[in-house]
Amino acid sequence: MVGAGRKLVNNDVRSRGHQMRDGAAAFVRQELRELAAAVDRLAAAEHVAALTAVADATAGALRAGGRVLFCGNGGSAGDAQHLAAELVGRQHYDRGALAGIALTADTSVLTAVGNDYGFDHVFARQVAALGRPGDVLFGLSTSGASRNVIEALAAARAGGLTTVAFTGEKPGEMADADFVVAMPAGGTAQVQELHLAAGHIVCGLVERALFPRDDQSGFPKDDQLGCHRGEQGLPGDDQSGFPGDDQSGRPPVTAERVG
Repeated sequence: MVGAGRKLVNNDVRSRGHQMRDGAAAFVRQELRELAAAVDRLAAAEHVAALTAVADATAGALRAGGRVLFCGNGGSAGDAQHLAAELVGRQHYDRGALAGIALTADTSVLTAVGNDYGFDHVFARQVAALGRPGDVLFGLSTSGASRNVIEALAAARAGGLTTVAFTGEKPGEMADADFVVAMPAGGTAQVQELHLAAGHIVCGLVERALFPRDDQSGFPKDDQLGCHRGEQGLPGDDQSGFPGDDQSGRPPVTAERVG
């Protein structure tokens, strides 16, 4: 009887294990299907036009010697740092560095401003300190209601920066930005995934605009890239399109609005 009882228990455990695996597989498939559907919606003409306009404005600011600032909370803070890194480093191929700054990374500034002025102002204070007319600020918020991001966008507008809002389906108060890309997804995770995809698209378009290659129909694979400036056909110091030593000051410039 004891042996039979153990067999029943083991069979029950195995059965539940199969059910859990089946349930997990169904969950994975459902998540991927929902993400794929959201990506398809992002490919709609209105979103494609918005992302292209954002990229044009960003490239124009960088071409004029400006900077691109990013801010957000939680996962959006991670996205802000990720996208700044795509500009400073590279995305698809080796080229000159671009000025991308994440306002989420300096813990001393964040905690000092948060302590002295309140958490609502941790990004706005940095915009006031680092932003210049003609620069670009990207504010990322899945809800569109992040107060410190809203305050940062307001500070950017007051300072003459071009403002970009990446939000969920309802941009809320962030709808006042110069460019609004409201991601066509309901769940927070999907919105964040679309934020990153949209950010990669913008960075890729900026890269192509400022450092064009002979063949713009596709991007080279990493293993086909050389490591030297000459091999990449990158502009030299006198051809970079960025201010040289005799232009080290950053005069106020206004990025051309697109769209």
